[in-house]
Amino acid sequence: MSTSYKHCPPCGGSKPLPFHEADKEVRRHLESLGKNPAGWWRCANHGEKGRCLFVQPWGNQSEGFSLPESFR
Repeated sequence: MSTSYKHCPPCGGSKPLPFHEADKEVRRHLESLGKNPAGWWRCANHGEKGRCLFVQPWGNQSEGFSLPESFR
């Protein structure tokens, strides 16, 4: 699994956080929303509630959004 470091809006902070390429389950969810799942990345940061839910296309943070709680 590839890793990249990016800023995550929901996690905040000034340090870039690890992002991994979206897995099969996340890609299926993106398809169900009518989005092309190619090139999407998910924040790998873990907080109090578990893994962050933020996903974004590579290089386009403004299109990012949080997955449903069921993806924690």
